Amino acid sequence: MKVLIVYHYIASYRAPIFSEMKLDCENIEFHFASDVTARNDIALISDLFYQSDSFKRLNNVWLLGGLWQVGLLRLLLNEKYDAVIFLADPSFFSTWLASAYLKIKSTKVLFWTHGFIRGRAPKDVLKLLFYKLADSLLLYGDGAKSNLVACGVPKKKLYPIYNSLDYETQKKARELITHEEVGSKKLELFATSNFQLVFVGRLTPQKKLDVVVDMVYKLKKEQVLVNFLIIGDGVQRNQLENQVTSMGLDDQVTFYEKTYDEKELALLLMGSDLCVSPGEIGLTAMHVLAYGVPVITHGNEFTQMPEYEAIIDGETGYLFPDGNYDEMRRLVKNMINNPIDNIRGNCIDIIESKYNPVTQKKLILEALDELNCS
Repeated sequence: MKVLIVYHYIASYRAPIFSEMKLDCENIEFHFASDVTARNDIALISDLFYQSDSFKRLNNVWLLGGLWQVGLLRLLLNEKYDAVIFLADPSFFSTWLASAYLKIKSTKVLFWTHGFIRGRAPKDVLKLLFYKLADSLLLYGDGAKSNLVACGVPKKKLYPIYNSLDYETQKKARELITHEEVGSKKLELFATSNFQLVFVGRLTPQKKLDVVVDMVYKLKKEQVLVNFLIIGDGVQRNQLENQVTSMGLDDQVTFYEKTYDEKELALLLMGSDLCVSPGEIGLTAMHVLAYGVPVITHGNEFTQMPEYEAIIDGETGYLFPDGNYDEMRRLVKNMINNPIDNIRGNCIDIIESKYNPVTQKKLILEALDELNCS
């Protein structure tokens, strides 16, 4: 059986799950189609992936606020697939036509999507109409499933498959690094061994890291000293650096250039005690939890990213009401004074049980099996 996966472009973090899908899939042959460039500075999958016989090149044309994938319809006309999985976005115009064509051919259509419908606004009504083109929806989380059921989407059509990074590489790095190496790295970053906060990811306004810097300042006034390690680059970098200097926090806040070296990231994250992200958490949660680092972030499902579901109150971190930064600060102090038992183990356990490429592949295969595609 042949299954095609269609993306607009393939980010580098998708390499582990796509590689996993090529392995040990009895009677299933996965193929992939996308463009090889992106409109932003996101890191893309290795060029070696594009050289595989299982990859087909599409050309993205962005127009009228949406996307047309040149070559997609021709590919579907010339090749026979038993199922096609689209990275689903209603603004991808070619997906509408391609899905309708596949339905006529009785080819199974699956949408890989966030899935959230926030109300009955025109865009939400459009999204529900769009989802009717699919036989199944592969969702990033359980919250999306509950929300879509409440909107009238049949439960049997919905399959949470969660999200993942390169957990196998992370696990190896975690197990090889010694306590001495972690301690030595911490001394390179900070002169004092205070409780260490961390953030890893793109420094964008949506992350609201200025709020964390402000919290470090307020905690200092309360005689609670914490260090804050910021790993990554982005449009907010200069603004954050200026804020740190103006507040006299240069000895408590360290900026570390973005890196994709997993051993280096392991050293940085394993030396940290807590990740704080007042805004969207996203894949940052997957990354830090894999190294046993708990997370504090807000719990508004309609403005969060689906990965926040991995944050279980009192087990892998805490959730605070969106915008209530006094409560966020209180929770940080609570983590310092009353650490959760076995919290590092809890964080690793949730990644190993749900948020990894092996589990993700298993769930995708189950969805295909339910559609009699395997």
